Parts: sequence; C-alpha cells; structure tokens
Amino acid sequence: MATLTTLTLSEMIDEALGYLHRVQERPYEVRLDTNGLSSLSDTELTLTDPTKAVVTTVLEGQQELMLVTGKSSDATPVFTVSRGYAGTTRAVHPVGETIRIDPTWPRGNVDKYIRRAVNTVMNTYLPNITSDTYNRESDLQYLVMPEDTLDVLSVRHFNDITGRLDTLGGWRFEQDIPAGAVSTGKIVRLPWYIADSDDLIVTATAPYAWTGSGDENDTIDLPVGAEGLPTVWAAAFCASRREISKQELDTIAEWNQEDAIRQGYALRLVRDLWGEFYRMLDEARKIHYIPRQRPYVKMPKLLT
Repeated sequence: MATLTTLTLSEMIDEALGYLHRVQERPYEVRLDTNGLSSLSDTELTLTDPTKAVVTTVLEGQQELMLVTGKSSDATPVFTVSRGYAGTTRAVHPVGETIRIDPTWPRGNVDKYIRRAVNTVMNTYLPNITSDTYNRESDLQYLVMPEDTLDVLSVRHFNDITGRLDTLGGWRFEQDIPAGAVSTGKIVRLPWYIADSDDLIVTATAPYAWTGSGDENDTIDLPVGAEGLPTVWAAAFCASRREISKQELDTIAEWNQEDAIRQGYALRLVRDLWGEFYRMLDEARKIHYIPRQRPYVKMPKLLT
C-alpha cells in the first residue's frame, strides 16, 4: 500500500489557479464594505473599491458568482446583484469577505474538475490499492467484499505447512450478486479447499474518498508523489476545456494557431499544462507499484 498524504480541497483549488494565472492575470480582489450579504436572499452590497465594478460585472465570493444588475449613484455606491449566477450555489458573505472581479476561471469550476480528476484519472492511472484480511463466510466458499470494491487484484494466504505466503489460485471476483443474497453485492469465489479459519489477504482497489461536508474544507488522502496530479489535470482541463491525450499532445504544434485562438485556446499554456501532467503521472507510476490483476485460473482436477 502506498504512503498517503492528506490534502485540502481549498489548497488544491489555489494550486490549480496558480498554474493558470500569471501574477498580473489574477482577478482583481476587493472586500465587502459596510453592506454584506448576511442571508441567501440579500441582493445589495457595497465594495471597498467600487470603481472596479459596473453593471454586468461578475463578482465571485467563495464559490458563488453574482451578476451586478444595478449600481446606485451614491458617494459609496450600493450594488444590486443577481445571486447564484451561472448555476452556482448561494452562500452567506459577511462584511470583510474577499470578492473577486470577473474571474476567468471560477473556483466552482476548478472544484468540479479536481473532483473529476480524482474520480476518473486517479482511479484509472494510479488506483487506490487496499489490502485486508478476510475469512470466508461460514461453510460457504466465498468472501464478502465491501460495497465500494472496484476490483480484486490478488488473494494470498499463509500456508500452514510451509509457513510461506502463497498466491491463491482458482478465485474469481463477482460483482453482480443480488443484494438479497449478499448485502454488498460483491464476493470473491474461493476454491474448495479453503476452510473457515483460513486468513486470506485480499488486495483490491477502491475509490479515493473525500472526507467532509462537500465544500472547500473537504480533505482527501492521495499517494505521496501523486498529490499534484488532480490539480494539474484540473488546470489543464480549464485551459483546453477537454482532455488531451499524450499522443495528441505530440502533434499540438501542428494545430492551426488561428483556429486555436478562435476557440479560446492558449496553445503554449495548454501544451505546458498537459505536458506537466503526463510527466508527473509517469514519475508517480514509477514510484508506486501497481500490481496487475491475476486472471481467473481454473483449478486442475485431482486424480482419483
């Protein structure tokens, strides 16, 4: 099993935005002045620097986007905003909170892409490998596996006669068992000679899991050496708006520059970010051993 490090989602979002922005390209930041948004229904606010926002400006507080629809002519202008703009979730914004002006890459989008990177990229290229000891169900030739098991890589046991850790043959992972028969719906079928008392070491894969309540304070444990993969993937996806394969990256220099600009691509940024992602992925896969799944092998018949 890999050594893990704990990461906070907010830190990962900041890191991804750091890949996307040069210092001078970061969105201008102001603070809520004397009028904040103390409830989800409030629509009027004031800013410490009101000259930076006009009607149609998009404000970002936490992960909520707000469209400015009105601005008073007072000495300290009061802004009227449309809450939850572009499908974002409303939040409470107290006085003094940092507000970003017209962000190029909203934090909510980066959040979504980081979670997507964990769910797809990490589970595909660098799976979360677990190992635990199981015993078969009493008088039955199978082990019940946890519901979140994605795949079983190996089954081993200590041989009582030789004292060696042997790889078990003749097992098969089944994940379409009716819940009425097995609560989790997933089992490992075992050969006939396994007894109830035999301790079996099962190596399997399971999804990486976030801990928290679904906000930027969520944390996740990722393998050391691979902790930067989701943030770089999210930044690259923001820049290109789609995943670019390693093979396609080799021909990116041949892309038509005018077409790329028309579609909003920054070719150098796209090339650099996806190149960095695949470089980091190759290094991480060298550090962490990923066992191959042992295919089902039918046990030979005993001579009688």
